[in-house]
Amino acid sequence: YVAPIVQSYLTELEQQVTRRGLRGPLRVMQSNGGVMMASMARRKAIQTLFSGPVGGTIACVAVAEQLQDEVDVSQLICVDMGGTSFDVSLVVDGEADVELESELERHPVLSPTVAIHTIGAGGGSVGHVSAGGLRVGPRSAGAEPGPACYGAGGHEPTVTDANLHLGRLPSIARLAGGMALDAAAAKSALAAVGEHLSLDADALATGMVAVADSTMANAIREITVLRGIDPRSFALVAFGGAGPLHAAALADELEINTVVVPADPGVLSAYGMLYTDIRHDVVQSFYAAVAETTEGAVAATLAELAERARLLVKEDGIDERAIALEPSADLRYVGQEYTVTLPLPDGPVLADLPQRFAEAHEVRYGHSNPAEDVEFVNLRMTARGSLRRPDAVELPTGATGEPAAVERTWFAGAWLPTPVHRRGSLGAGAAVAGPAIVLEDACTTLVPPSWTASVSTRGHLVLRRS
Repeated sequence: YVAPIVQSYLTELEQQVTRRGLRGPLRVMQSNGGVMMASMARRKAIQTLFSGPVGGTIACVAVAEQLQDEVDVSQLICVDMGGTSFDVSLVVDGEADVELESELERHPVLSPTVAIHTIGAGGGSVGHVSAGGLRVGPRSAGAEPGPACYGAGGHEPTVTDANLHLGRLPSIARLAGGMALDAAAAKSALAAVGEHLSLDADALATGMVAVADSTMANAIREITVLRGIDPRSFALVAFGGAGPLHAAALADELEINTVVVPADPGVLSAYGMLYTDIRHDVVQSFYAAVAETTEGAVAATLAELAERARLLVKEDGIDERAIALEPSADLRYVGQEYTVTLPLPDGPVLADLPQRFAEAHEVRYGHSNPAEDVEFVNLRMTARGSLRRPDAVELPTGATGEPAAVERTWFAGAWLPTPVHRRGSLGAGAAVAGPAIVLEDACTTLVPPSWTASVSTRGHLVLRRS
């Protein structure tokens, strides 16, 4: 299905890059959070399936590292809200959460993939009446004609229209730095659907935002609560064109106390692709009870895997000295269908493996049975090749200046005067108390009355409950 298309595309891309005189290696993002050379990607096309959203998760790992001296953000819920979709992923203990198996259109994908849950909710999601009630999405107005406020022929109300009508998108906003928004067109589209529900434009816009927020909060619960993870112990990182507008509301819904809007949130996924390393994963079946196998048998298989993984990374142009190996094992109680993957230490691995497995099983599934026998299913090896990463830029310190404008914004049943600050005018250490709006070309951040936003030394916006 995928391989012929990817092979053709990458071949053409390499030819165009060479023809235009661009220097340097062409690397392709992988679903596992690493990159590989385009020549390798042509042979391993399956590894590119989820590569776009994965870039955002890897960028969140970078954000966590850059904030570690200012905020405890080692546990992150990463949300990427664009025009048509809403992607949720996790950073756990400073690392992207990776699944060994995933599914695409009911087809199993048996390769490591950053765990991402996607729903049809974005700035272009259309509000409509179904079965006598208000629904938002998953259908989207797309980029053409787009929301009614784009003035490009769209007539159905979208989440963007609702945000504009409620003053959450300020009148001075210019999308992509130049396009003004048509508030009258947004109001007309909202009123037309509102008539069917006996609601005015204000009420319909409020309802659309509430429905969208609830849908997105449930998507976050899918990847946290339903897996036994408490979202309250995480910080929320919001990016994409629409994510920062809804971030504080999602945090309120999930009782999360810290929100981070990274620097350059509209292009964060692209930044993540520059921040990662070469990565290759290999696996070998290894069916054996822990109590019945030997250290030698495990070590021999891991050595074979290490050589295979090392050769793949070297083929991608990485020097032997820059390669790091990470062995792991898929384990389960005898008779189980599902496994838990544990990292393996250098040297002997068997002595404390049942105890480590029981502890990991308890964390993952909420129970364990130390008296049961544990067995290996697979042995794995991840090889990483270090690449040069973008230099982090520190902002000069600066006070919070005068707002660029004051908008009338709807919060919890009342219109409130809301200062609008341009993000580029806020230096490190600047603080903005809600209600406020922080505006930039790629997105808009909403700071509700119960929140305060401050700027980190690396330019990330950190929102905390007041």
